[in-house]
Amino acid sequence: MFELLNCNAPVPLVPAVGAALLHLKKGGVAREKYEPQTHSPFQLTCSRAHLAAAAIRSRSQMRTLSIGAVSFDVADFFDLRDDDGTLVAYPPTSDYANVRISVSTVAKDGKPSPGAGERITRSIAAKEQRELREEDGKVWYSYSQLASDGSSGSTITFWHIGLGAHTIVVSCFIDSVEGEPAMKKCVIDSVVPLIHSFRVDDPSGEPL
Repeated sequence: MFELLNCNAPVPLVPAVGAALLHLKKGGVAREKYEPQTHSPFQLTCSRAHLAAAAIRSRSQMRTLSIGAVSFDVADFFDLRDDDGTLVAYPPTSDYANVRISVSTVAKDGKPSPGAGERITRSIAAKEQRELREEDGKVWYSYSQLASDGSSGSTITFWHIGLGAHTIVVSCFIDSVEGEPAMKKCVIDSVVPLIHSFRVDDPSGEPL
């Protein structure tokens, strides 16, 4: 029996990973039962205090954060906030563009199940006929749609990533009217380097 550990609470712009997995189960691709549980808001190395301190200390173009065992690099022009356990990165004093990151861990008998996140991502991509990319020990697929928030014609793009025992959801909202075009381009261009930076930091050395 598998369960989904450390699943971020659903937020309006990011579909819950647990819901996607249950949908997968109904479609006959997977038979495991998944039980979503909620992270304590940033019980990571990026508590709100940590994020503020990191923003002050950062003098390079990137800063390193982590959610559970998954670490990643975020461009340092972003401000950061916690939204019910989801990390939101956005240009200072604005809300016309943002990147949201959530991480879930698939476990068996209470322990991370090696490769489960990758297998789930592959299965959903195949079921939904999405183009799957594979690079740097991770797999992912993406799609864009009209956003329910913001100005008419605003878009949101989702990236679903499988990394070891972990599933990661990244979304990027871009308002169609508000905001400076150059900054909005910086926001969307930050996502691919972010995806490449996802990695598992496990002090035990076990594959996760």
